[in-house]
Amino acid sequence: MTDTNIENFSIDNLLELLDLKKPATRTEIHNKINDKIELYGNKTKFKSFYEKIKNKLFKHLDDNNLETIFGKETDISTSANILQY
Repeated sequence: MTDTNIENFSIDNLLELLDLKKPATRTEIHNKINDKIELYGNKTKFKSFYEKIKNKLFKHLDDNNLETIFGKETDISTSANILQY
């Protein structure tokens, strides 16, 4: 059975599911999720799962005042330093 509980996935796991590598921008995440939703059409379970992925990734970005996910998910200071340059 496929695990669709979004809480069982880390930020890194979610990016992998979307075939994204770091750095991953908000726009790239949005586009990949739209592509996945379009691919699965009206299959509600998958659409809901990908919407939850988007919400979790965007919440991570919002909570850390970022537009891009960099490096290790726990290394927020590195992300902030990159944004300053």
